Amino acid sequence: MKIEAFYYRMYPNMKAMASLLIVLLALFSAPVRALAPEPPSDEAVIVPAGGERLLTADDFRPHPATGSAYNEIWSYSLLLNDGMQATFSLSQAHLGSLMSPVSGAEFAISGFDGKSYRAPKEYDLEDLRYDARSGRLQIHPRIYVEGVLPQRHSLHFGAAKHGVEFEVALTLTDIAPGLTWGDGVFRLGGERIGMFVHVPYARVSGTVSIDGVTKRVSGTAYMDHTFQTNFAPKLVRNTYRYVHHGETMEVGYLIAPHDRFEDRVVGIGAVREGGRFRLQKPQAVAVVSTRQTLGAEVPRQLAVRFDGGGQLILNRERDQQAFSALEELGGLQKAVVRRFIGGEVMIFRGRGTTNRGARIAYDYLVVK
Repeated sequence: MKIEAFYYRMYPNMKAMASLLIVLLALFSAPVRALAPEPPSDEAVIVPAGGERLLTADDFRPHPATGSAYNEIWSYSLLLNDGMQATFSLSQAHLGSLMSPVSGAEFAISGFDGKSYRAPKEYDLEDLRYDARSGRLQIHPRIYVEGVLPQRHSLHFGAAKHGVEFEVALTLTDIAPGLTWGDGVFRLGGERIGMFVHVPYARVSGTVSIDGVTKRVSGTAYMDHTFQTNFAPKLVRNTYRYVHHGETMEVGYLIAPHDRFEDRVVGIGAVREGGRFRLQKPQAVAVVSTRQTLGAEVPRQLAVRFDGGGQLILNRERDQQAFSALEELGGLQKAVVRRFIGGEVMIFRGRGTTNRGARIAYDYLVVK
């Protein structure tokens, strides 16, 4: 009997519940299966070869799934009026023998009439479709993004979750061109992680409807896109995403590798100077202080060191959402999933500051 069939028999809701993790775990993944036998050292962290370049439509498309547990995610951060903060993502995940490959989507928002909402959804892998001409990446007729970057782009999410109906329609304008280095692929030991900042900045406007309440919203947007060959939270300590859109602009997505790897962050940063964004190469990330939240030691202050000697201090001040990715699982189901992913994944989203006087939105994932 296949392992996935065994789990479905033992735990009838296993597939439905585990699917809630797909979008969240894709944000916190690092590979464990090699695409190729390079580099020879298991401890090496190697940044992409090649210089800074602008992204193309070919970078946005779903990449070929390689390995038994390939995963990929397109993740949007939305900083909206009245203190609202939202995330929207599309993903694909191959979970080896645990369950069949799936695609996923999630919309989450805090500060919507003083409440927070999350709507993770799972679909068949075949439902994830991409049309290069229109730039349409679709997972459901009501859940898709459309428009070739950076000329135009829109986000759409329509679904019901726990009896609550969601309808989101947002348009991005004034889109800054996306960036990466070389082929965008990092090496963590013998493994590969692709990272692309498709939208370092854009204006966003449209409507968000939840449970019969519709709001016109406006603000700014950021989007990055990653792909890996496997889930392995045990190979990394934490991940950190930060977004500052103001008079100065600075964004980044960082992965702190497991202690057995060299002390070098895997990540990408971008700062706007002279009217355009340029990339920064993070060299290291250090946790200066922590604050225990939901039983996890969560960084309160981070120090990021870049090539050239620059340093950025990130201060986590106020969580707007804090939860476990496993919160909807039962005890036995949680034990199975925790063993598979190497721990319990905790998510913290909120607002903070930097040592440069900037206000940021952050999205931290921590393994407990």
